[in-house]
Amino acid sequence: MTPERELALLLDAANWLRSAPPQLRPGSTISALCERFGLSHEQAMFARRYADDFESKEAANDNGA
Repeated sequence: MTPERELALLLDAANWLRSAPPQLRPGSTISALCERFGLSHEQAMFARRYADDFESKEAANDNGA
C-alpha cells in the first residue's frame, strides 16, 4: 500500500468514525475500523486518534457563530 493510499484510508476511517453518532458507534471501534476499512490495529488506532484530534480542534475553534 502506498503512503498516499494509507493516509487516505486513515482519513476516511477517521471521518467515518467522527460522523457516526456516539450511540450508533460500534462497541469496539478499533475492530470495526479494521473490518470496515481493512486497516491493521495500529492503523485503526491512528484513525481513532485522528478522529479525536479533529473533534477537539473543532471544539477549540468553535466561536459560537
